[in-house]
Amino acid sequence: MINYDFLIISQSEVVQYEKYSSLPLDRIDIYKNLVQLRMVYFDGGFRSHLDLYNKAIFEKCFHEGSYTEKQQLYSIWNLPGLNARLATEPLVSNGYKVKVINNFDAEFDTLCQTSKHMSEPIIGISCTYILQWSELARMIKKINKSVPEACIILGGAFIHDQYNNFGYDIFEKKMKKYNIKYIIHSYHSEMDLYNLIKYLKGNTTSISHINNLIYLDSENNFKTTQSVWNTSTLKPISWSNQTIPKEHDVIQLRTGTGCPFKCAFCNYPSMAGKVSYASAQDIFFQIDEIHSLKHIKHIIFIDDTFNVPPKRFKDIVSYLSKYKFKWYCFFRAQFAEEDLVKQMKESGCDGLYLGLESANDTVLKNMNKKARVKDYLKGLELIKKYEIPTFAAFVIGFPGETQKTIDDNINFLNKGLVDYYSIKEFYYLHNSPVHDNRHNFGLEGQGHIWHHDQMNSVQASEMKLYMFNHVNNSIHIDPDMGLWYLIYLRTKGFTYKTISQVQTCINQMIEMDNSCYYSNENKVSIFNNMKKLIRNELNDRYIH
Repeated sequence: MINYDFLIISQSEVVQYEKYSSLPLDRIDIYKNLVQLRMVYFDGGFRSHLDLYNKAIFEKCFHEGSYTEKQQLYSIWNLPGLNARLATEPLVSNGYKVKVINNFDAEFDTLCQTSKHMSEPIIGISCTYILQWSELARMIKKINKSVPEACIILGGAFIHDQYNNFGYDIFEKKMKKYNIKYIIHSYHSEMDLYNLIKYLKGNTTSISHINNLIYLDSENNFKTTQSVWNTSTLKPISWSNQTIPKEHDVIQLRTGTGCPFKCAFCNYPSMAGKVSYASAQDIFFQIDEIHSLKHIKHIIFIDDTFNVPPKRFKDIVSYLSKYKFKWYCFFRAQFAEEDLVKQMKESGCDGLYLGLESANDTVLKNMNKKARVKDYLKGLELIKKYEIPTFAAFVIGFPGETQKTIDDNINFLNKGLVDYYSIKEFYYLHNSPVHDNRHNFGLEGQGHIWHHDQMNSVQASEMKLYMFNHVNNSIHIDPDMGLWYLIYLRTKGFTYKTISQVQTCINQMIEMDNSCYYSNENKVSIFNNMKKLIRNELNDRYIH
């Protein structure tokens, strides 16, 4: 067993679906907004969409499996994450031995076994996908129980956001309560983490020289170091130095940071700072290295807007044409051009995430989307012509939203140009641009509770269901999974035809839940049809 210097947790099952199953159906009105469109009530509990696949294939839900089984059961969090590999690339390239726990809830046994063989168990938790302290508390309590001597380090987007919103005050009580030794609060924190591990391994002597650090000293006193903004270097990952699980044939890749657009509902540009891009040569180097791994078939480009700047995007598409990858990305539909879309298809583009948000020009203007509906239609017609599958995200309830604008969304989707879509209520962030213009819209509140001159958050939830019930020419996908749900199923060998057929079954079951028909009796025939579709696709080869 290798004596690792550092162990890092990349992600976890951020929604504990089994907890919802214990909630009483006669109190559904209290929590229905948390489950509607995201879960299906089946076989005595609320199930994720992928747990219906698990029921059909493995006859159990994810939470019912052993750790070994959980690595085979379906979960998007089993997709290899990028965040931990970005965070630890300086450590790996400088010879430190790093163990990545990709999914905390599927690999906790590996975490425990690895920790036993570490001379000092230093465990980092990446908070890129974590949205609540309660999720961190769940994970840390479990670690403390099984590895009580662990030195726990936190860092990532959630921590950076908490620091920006609340300063240092948010951390002291939580660090002492949960036995968190160190927190790195910076964005682009790779070098801060590298310097901290160097210090903990005795290779440097002064903790004060580590920037952006919050820590408890030997007497449990709360301390901080200098806060410095880190500029991303976007150095390429040397994939040959990374341990890539052979059971997965997908890699996520970042080629830029920040976003050149400033959508009014989004705080990412202010969090991420200045837009920067990796050089074309560095991107090509990584694609070549990924190809040399032999078993990788899928690449997910996670850049917030991958097709901007256009020339750079064209160069990357052209380079991808050398290989046979299936690849996916975020895409601004208004910049689609026929020659480009044709080349995208020929180079292996297998799915696009379109952040359309609305199909009404007034709402798009209020959102500062820098696009109009006619631009979307033109781009989507080209994408549809070359048969590249699309997933479009819509936001319901942004200032300017009315019954008419919702109907515009429905009419837009019913044109049949978008294959899959999701709908989420507007989430009011006080560090997003719309907050500066809140008085123009009569906008008040925060987070998921708000109201403005045209709508409030309760009405937005009702409009979400109204929209779901009236869209009949595009297929709804769980908004928390989005394109990753489709990609995950593609990596499992499913065709888009079968994915669509199965998802249609799931949506039929959701319609029953929305009408308060929770009985299994009404759903068994639908589930059996879904099960038949899945097993026919897999030809029983992977059925255990």
